[in-house]
Amino acid sequence: MDGDAQGWEKILLGGAGLLSLLLTWRGWRLGLVRQAVALVALGCGVGAGFLGGAFVGPWLRWMGVPDFLLTVPGGVLLGLALYLTIVGVSAVLFKTTGDQGFGPVRWFYGAGGAVLGMVSALVLVWLGFEAIRFLGAVAQTQLEAGSAVAKTKRGRARLGPGHAFSESLVDMRASLDQGPLGGILKSLDPAPAGLEVILEKWGRMLASAESVQRFQGYGPVRALAGNPMVKDLMEDAEVVRAFTQRDWMGLLRNGKVLRVLNDPEVGAALKAMDVEKALDYALSKPEKGEAPRRRP
Repeated sequence: MDGDAQGWEKILLGGAGLLSLLLTWRGWRLGLVRQAVALVALGCGVGAGFLGGAFVGPWLRWMGVPDFLLTVPGGVLLGLALYLTIVGVSAVLFKTTGDQGFGPVRWFYGAGGAVLGMVSALVLVWLGFEAIRFLGAVAQTQLEAGSAVAKTKRGRARLGPGHAFSESLVDMRASLDQGPLGGILKSLDPAPAGLEVILEKWGRMLASAESVQRFQGYGPVRALAGNPMVKDLMEDAEVVRAFTQRDWMGLLRNGKVLRVLNDPEVGAALKAMDVEKALDYALSKPEKGEAPRRRP
């Protein structure tokens, strides 16, 4: 593990330890019943976020990103709203440890709340670490793609506005995967199997102009490119410029790109496509006699 990753490992584990102490103390103060309700509320919020994010996402189109990316903020808002509602109601209905007048009962309330507070801390730490691992994988993809076009004479990628932050996310992810908790986090990862592999292949594909051309020549991708909306998009000068410069956020926030990605027909074609198979084709070496395809 390099120095940056080791530094982040200490920071992340230290932060997790501090959060655990704070939530354990908070659990003691809240008492057994209110802390139990808070833990149930946390579980309900997480479940609602995973299951209901896709239904809330369309209400957030004002954010200017494709619908499939709105599932995450939609799930977070739904889960947070449910959690705060349940906790708010429990604050009115149930007493805290300090409200208990009888000593043994007060001690039982506090100790039980402290134990459940520690459980809540472990759940939150796990969710936070999983978010860091996922965002780190996305950041790694962005850095690999950007390095293909942003080079100085010394061969180092030029630092963009978000470059340092992306590098930090990559280092944080490395610190978690290579650290003592790496195996446990990977076994508890709620993300679909193979998602990180797909992100890694996507970054390698975007970093190579030849691989991008082969990806565009893959059968289902080529068929999708025949869609009139997609064809018009690929002929748009602003879209071509953003794609050439690997300006992915600019592409995702482009009005034309948003309309195409949110189109039901295009969405159905994307869902039916085997993305990993298309990436494997793009990253494979051309067979003998296979003519290179021109970029549209």
